[in-house]
Amino acid sequence: MNLHHTCRLVEGVEIHTLSNDRVAFSVAPEFGARVVSIRDLAANREWLDGWSPDAARRLWRPADPAVYATGPGAGIDECVPTVLPCTVAGSDLPDHGELWNDAVPVAIDPARGTLGCEWSLKSLPLVFRRVISLAPGRLVFAYEIENLADDPTPFQWA
Repeated sequence: MNLHHTCRLVEGVEIHTLSNDRVAFSVAPEFGARVVSIRDLAANREWLDGWSPDAARRLWRPADPAVYATGPGAGIDECVPTVLPCTVAGSDLPDHGELWNDAVPVAIDPARGTLGCEWSLKSLPLVFRRVISLAPGRLVFAYEIENLADDPTPFQWA
């Protein structure tokens, strides 16, 4: 399986793409490693409608980084530790959680076809991890959430 990694700037946003002979995916680390493209290379089909470097809809920085509705909303982003704004254990949690607009370093292993991210949440004592792996003809998303507190910590993920 031929594995490839590319990095390019699209309208000032860094986009990382991992691909093999059958599938490719792209993420934008600046936007919480939002998955902005999943492409079936054999069928030449884009599975995530709404954003591409050539489309009218593009990635942009939100007018208010705390308000999800002011951001681009394209692609797949991780909603952790909540989906709607609420208060948990005295902490005010934002709409769509805190990861969607939080720049995160990506750990890329082109030889293994993996791209991983890790977030230490600011609002709750949680660490959230995601690894996307290329496999023949498919992608595998693996998730882990670690509670750093002694007591249970409530959260939602979507």
